[in-house]
Amino acid sequence: MKKNMDRRFDTAMREVEYNAGIPYSEIFDYRDGEKALLFDRYNSFCQTNLTGHSTEFEIQPALFYYSPDQRINARAKQRNGYFLIEVFAGLVIKLYDHFYETNRAFEIDKVLRENYAPLLPSDTPPGYLMYQAAIQFTYYHERAHLIQRSPLLSQALDEEYAHGTSTMFDFSRHLLEFDADMHAAHFVCFHMIDYWKKLPVEKQTLSAITSLLALAASSIFTFFVFLEGGETPIYYQDKRHPHPVVRISYVIDILSAVAEQNLAGTGLKAGDVLKEAFDISERMAIANGRTNPIYRYAALFKAEHKNITDYIQVLIDESEKVANLVKNRVT
Repeated sequence: MKKNMDRRFDTAMREVEYNAGIPYSEIFDYRDGEKALLFDRYNSFCQTNLTGHSTEFEIQPALFYYSPDQRINARAKQRNGYFLIEVFAGLVIKLYDHFYETNRAFEIDKVLRENYAPLLPSDTPPGYLMYQAAIQFTYYHERAHLIQRSPLLSQALDEEYAHGTSTMFDFSRHLLEFDADMHAAHFVCFHMIDYWKKLPVEKQTLSAITSLLALAASSIFTFFVFLEGGETPIYYQDKRHPHPVVRISYVIDILSAVAEQNLAGTGLKAGDVLKEAFDISERMAIANGRTNPIYRYAALFKAEHKNITDYIQVLIDESEKVANLVKNRVT
């Protein structure tokens, strides 16, 4: 296994360094680390998917690599004609730690323990599924940025929130992020449906798919909170990314809509997914003795519901006019 990992890494990173022009000092060599297998699995998933779809999406040649940076961040960019996804090592480490390695919530909290552990196969603990949902969302979001082929790829599109004045606002950036979130939510939803379909027939219930989507939504919400990096007051036409509470609102709507389209007649409701996702996030924070972000976001969502809904509608309407967005380019 180690020889195969070494061979895959050497071949891919040689191309990243010599052809795409990324200095080797900016490439994370994970092979001898304690989480080598974790990094290699995600690397393999991302590169296999990129290679398999690069011609379809007209983003060839496309490569995935890790940066040694320990922050939670990821980038999509174009260098020397190569379409690149760069994931910071810190994203994998910290998400794995938060959702799985140090997460005891599904043991400590009675509701979480009884509602979610029996739902999944024994080899897929709820915390690990949440980790998978967060990193899959990251990959599909970055893939969408490549497909968009925005001129900003020459600079790199970062996921980390940049804090500053409203002079940083560019509505076209909000449309790019909205579109990439939509693309990612679609594919995470398909992964959750696959989990649901693998359950015994008697467990393929409305409650089960709601819970699976809520676990995914909670992990994506937490990912947004990490990227935000602080308690940002609600805003709309400001900064480079939509506010996290805006993003989680439309992501949950998309997760629910896609599931309902693919599982006709389930009666799935976005409101139920949102409520359950917030409950999971709150219980996890309390059980693990962590800062609970839900009070602030729930209060924002309640107080700003109309403004949030109105801005999402603006994003939907305006995104229809931009030809290079994924939603308008891929059938």
